Amino acid sequence: MELDLYNNLFVSDGGTAIAAALGPRMYRFRSNLLGSSGGTALSRSLQQSNSIQNLQLSKNLLKNDGMRALCMDLGRCRNLTNLDLLVNEIGDAGALD
Repeated sequence: MELDLYNNLFVSDGGTAIAAALGPRMYRFRSNLLGSSGGTALSRSLQQSNSIQNLQLSKNLLKNDGMRALCMDLGRCRNLTNLDLLVNEIGDAGALD
C-alpha cells in the first residue's frame, strides 16, 4: 500500500493522523508543511510501523528538533530502504545528533 500526500499543505497533525490510521509501506509527504512538530508527530506513528519501506519528506520545513525525533524512531524501521529529506531546514546539529 502507498500513501501519496504530495502538495496538500498538511500541517503536523493532519498528515500524521492519516498515516497512522492507514499504516502503508510508502509515505509520500513531499511539499507539505509538517515542520518540526510534524516530524515529532510522525516519529510517534513510525514507532508502530515496522513495515515502512519508503519515506519521502522533502520540502516539509523539517528542522533539527523534528529530525532528531524522527531519527530516534527510524532505527526501528528495519525495512526502510529509501529516505528523502531534500529541501528541509536541517542543519549540522540535526544531522549529527
